[in-house]
Amino acid sequence: MELASAARMLAASANTWPTEIAQRVEQARKRRRRGDSRRALVLLREACCLAGDDPKLWAMYGVQCWWLHKRDEARTALRQALWLRERARDSARARVLRGLLLAMESACAPDSVRAA
Repeated sequence: MELASAARMLAASANTWPTEIAQRVEQARKRRRRGDSRRALVLLREACCLAGDDPKLWAMYGVQCWWLHKRDEARTALRQALWLRERARDSARARVLRGLLLAMESACAPDSVRAA
């Protein structure tokens, strides 16, 4: 699965966040659009801390980490999102997260670096 399409699919699911979390997510989107990706990352991390059991937030944070080349942090966040999806028995979205993690792993594999 392509990394960008998996990220879009995860972002498309419905939100029912409390105001405090929704504000941070919206601020993160605005910051990212303005080019302030690092501040967007901090805002998403805060949102994850406020709603620690929301797999969508963890997935969004993981993708933002990936874009900022924070590969280990991205894997950790996406594994957390996957665990939460599996715990909730959300197999369709868990499958997307597994595909996203596999795509990330293959992108980081030494063979793919040499081939590029």
